[in-house]
Amino acid sequence: MFQNDWIDIHYPLQGEKLEVSFNIPEKSVETLPFFVALDDAVKKIAKKHNDIFIPLTGGQDSEVCCNAFIRNRIPFTPIIFITPYNIEELKYALWYCSNFGLKPKYLDFYDEKKFNGQLIPIYLNFLDRIKRVNWFNVSTYVISTFFPGSYITATMDPWCSSWCEDHKKGIYDISPKKHDDNLYLYDYDFFTIKECKYFFSPLAYTPEVFFNMIREMNFSLSCSEAKSILYQTPKRTKIDMICDKNSEIHNLTMKLKSKLMKSGYDTDQDNTFIGTKTDLLEKYMK
Repeated sequence: MFQNDWIDIHYPLQGEKLEVSFNIPEKSVETLPFFVALDDAVKKIAKKHNDIFIPLTGGQDSEVCCNAFIRNRIPFTPIIFITPYNIEELKYALWYCSNFGLKPKYLDFYDEKKFNGQLIPIYLNFLDRIKRVNWFNVSTYVISTFFPGSYITATMDPWCSSWCEDHKKGIYDISPKKHDDNLYLYDYDFFTIKECKYFFSPLAYTPEVFFNMIREMNFSLSCSEAKSILYQTPKRTKIDMICDKNSEIHNLTMKLKSKLMKSGYDTDQDNTFIGTKTDLLEKYMK
């Protein structure tokens, strides 16, 4: 959820696309250093909510959120979600917990039979509800069914066109040859936050953190490098969850995709255009 519901979405019906709106006055967002705005966001979340969990993937986004909570001495519990498909990136998460003396909760579904039997029904139910099929993008929701509490999701970071195109190819650490000003948000981020009452994204909880992130992010760089500079985290290549095309989760999500497409849903829509960097800052920043 977002402070005062300042971001809203219109859910797509058959043949429609997801729509995003910002419910704030023009020229209302104060210019602040990104970390100042981020610290303010996590303090506001913590003031209203206890039992805070942060799924720690090993990626830069979850790390910058954990850093903000540690920096402001706000207690939280990391969750490490172990599956047959994300072992490589979890090395960073394990190192992070060890380095900061954190005691995570483990959700261990490394055994594929256990994963198939217990998790696939949860994934498919949620995906059918939001009319999408990329199962790994809704893992925070699945985690929350095991550990009730307030969840910090390291989502809602805007992407430029070239990052979106490279993401489809699994490329995150090569600077784009072409750069434009168009910015997008990832649809799955909205669905997860909107469907879950106690899910919060510090990167977009307030207009100040969201628009100052846009202001400071250098979208002409690669995704990994731009985030490393802004977040002040070690640069590393993002590692996607990858499952074999013969796996049960792949086969069942493809069947769901076929069913949804026959009903007129655009399951391939991943990103929603929110405007150009120039226009957004000119419209909403003081």
